[in-house]
Parts: sequence; structure tokens; C-alpha cells
Amino acid sequence: MATKTVSFGTYPQNLVTDGAIVSALGGYDSTWHAFPYVCGTVEEKKVPLFEDYMYYTDKTLNGKQYRGVYFTAYRADVPFLPGWKPNSRQYYNGYPQDTVFWFEYAPIVWDVVGKTQGGNVFVSQKVLDSQEFFFYADSNAKTRKDYQGNCGNVMDCNYQFSSIRGWLNTHFFNTAFGKTEQRKILQTTQDNSPQSTKVPTNPYCCANTSDKVFLLSVEEVEQYFPEAPQRLKFATDYAKCQNAWIFKTGHCALWWLRSPYQLYGSSAKQIFYNGKVESGGAFSSNVGVVPAIVVE
Repeated sequence: MATKTVSFGTYPQNLVTDGAIVSALGGYDSTWHAFPYVCGTVEEKKVPLFEDYMYYTDKTLNGKQYRGVYFTAYRADVPFLPGWKPNSRQYYNGYPQDTVFWFEYAPIVWDVVGKTQGGNVFVSQKVLDSQEFFFYADSNAKTRKDYQGNCGNVMDCNYQFSSIRGWLNTHFFNTAFGKTEQRKILQTTQDNSPQSTKVPTNPYCCANTSDKVFLLSVEEVEQYFPEAPQRLKFATDYAKCQNAWIFKTGHCALWWLRSPYQLYGSSAKQIFYNGKVESGGAFSSNVGVVPAIVVE
């Protein structure tokens, strides 16, 4: 059980409801950037739609930083479904399309759960975002590719070549931490052996990885949070807007672990609404992200 919490870095979290601030921040325009997200499929061919449909921008107002989000279609829960209301958590979470939402950057609160490789292990207290574990281009093909198209022939649950690993160490890392904070985060090696997945044999394990930001393994989550209720995490408003699945029971969110499911190459481990370790399709965009870092 975590005995200490710290604030380190910032990330968009809380929905802005003050009308005056929303008005001052303004609406959507051509200066916004497209997220590299999929929006359902071309129905007759089952090919994901990659055209721009979900956008963001960062602005500073009166010394505070905000992120705007706007989408013209719903982010599909899985890439082989159309981006319609019934197929998206955004709709159920109360974020309709064609509406600008602003989120205030807030300090990230971390549980300090232990020490490793010369630093303290920090695990986010909240689900900060929602991302696919493995973003691939064709739901019917055996060859899986991430959003950059450079993975080659690997399975969906391969953490080494996963899109979420790349996202954590690029977009999240550069958004959440300033240069001074980045220098304090250690590059550490993550164990991806069968032992780390808590099963004697796991044919889908990948090589060990070395990163500054990572997801917990099954072994680590059981070590740092030995009781299921300790693993329950609430999602930020921003994560809900990004498509996080919020359970009616307890209002907690799903969140990813980096461990592959030992029976299917298309599934990775997750923490479920009851705090238990389960598994689900690695292509799902509605599973939350709980980053971990090691700080000197």
C-alpha cells in the first residue's frame, strides 16, 4: 500500500465549467492539431478511418494552462466499429461531438510505491487518459502495425512494439513534464518475462524494455497494490472525454497493464472495475492509462 503521495508534472484533467473562462479561451479554428486517432471504419471494407476528426490545442490564460478538445465524430471503442454514439464512451460520458471542451492543466498526483534502479517508483493516482494498447491498420489482417506503421509482424499484445509505449514516451512525456522534471525521471528497464505476467508460461511475452514512462506489469501491480480495492482508480474529466470506460458500479475506470494475456495474442491485461486483473482486446480505445515513472 502506498505510504506517500507527491505532485510532479501537470496534465489536462478538470473540465472548465466557468462560462467566462470558456468564452475567453474561444472556439475551434484552423490552428488546432489533429490527434492521430482512428474513428471507426469504412463499413464495406472494414478499413479504419484515419482522416482528421478529433483535435486539440493548448492555451494559456491568466497564467493558467488549458487544453481544448473538439471532435466531429465519436471515437469508436474498437477500430472495426463506426464512430457513432452507441459505439463510443465519449457519448455516454457526456461529451457530444461538435462541441469545444476546455480542460485545466492540474498537478499530477502520484503514489510513491517503492524503490528500484536508483529511484522512487511513482504511479499515477488517477486514470489520466484513454488509449489503445496497440493501434493497428487492418482488423482482418494477421500483420499488426502501430500508428506509425513500422512494427512489422508482431501480435497486438506485444508491449515492446505497442503504440501505447510510444505514446507514453513521446506525447505524454512531453506534455506532462517540463525540461527540469524530465531530467529527474530515470530511464529504467522493465521486466517483460513470463514471471512478470504471473503465469509459468506465456508465449506472447516480449523482450525487456527500457523507458522513462511505462505501464505496470501484473507482478508489479500485485506487489505495489496487493489488495484489489487498492487498484481502483477514478478517471479525470479529460480521460472521460478521450473515451475512458467508466463503470456504473463504483464509477471507476478500466486501466491497462503492460502484460500480455497468455491465451490470446490480441489481448493484454487490464485492471477491471472490481480491482481484479482481467484481460481485454488490445485494440480498445476505451481503456484508461495509468503511467508509472521512476524519479531520482
